[in-house]
Amino acid sequence: MLLGRQAKPIQMADWSERVDELLFDGESVESTVDVGAGTIVVTSHRVLVFTPEGDGPRYRAIDRPNVLGVEQRGVSPFDLFSKATKLGVGGGLLVLVGLVVDPEALFPRPDLSGAQGMGVVDTVDSMLGVFYALDLALLALGAVLSIVGVGLLTVQLATRKDRLAIEIAGEDDVVLSWGVDDATVAEIDAAIDVPEAEAQAPPAV
Repeated sequence: MLLGRQAKPIQMADWSERVDELLFDGESVESTVDVGAGTIVVTSHRVLVFTPEGDGPRYRAIDRPNVLGVEQRGVSPFDLFSKATKLGVGGGLLVLVGLVVDPEALFPRPDLSGAQGMGVVDTVDSMLGVFYALDLALLALGAVLSIVGVGLLTVQLATRKDRLAIEIAGEDDVVLSWGVDDATVAEIDAAIDVPEAEAQAPPAV
């Protein structure tokens, strides 16, 4: 073995081409749809999702009764929504407090003209000045946090792209493929044949 030479990665088998080996007895393939680099295989019993280039599991099998629907979903590679919301709400609250609270009205400035010791008077006066500027500090900090929150939300929205999402009952949804069009969604939805919710008949009296 030569030192300093990296081993070439082994090319793994594409199991979407070996679906027959994954089928149960009596199970058959009804439809196969290519979605970007992935493949969705609809069988008589399950929906098999192959994502060879994904970060998570490369294969998922979902029982067809658990599939609630297929849709286009805007997804961003950045998870900034929760941070943007927290910063925006926190900043808004600080701005509101800064507008409502008037420190000088709560604690009027005392008359220090007759106080002894100029050093002490100056110190107290400086401390009061800082306290009375608290509302301005809250306004400034709240404005900064709100601006940062809006900026993060803008990045989140600007980087969103349509991806195919399969909604699953009781589990995390399967999300795959960038740039899915309506035709692909309709094709997969028809292949899975997701039943629509039917109105229940009123009980007999």
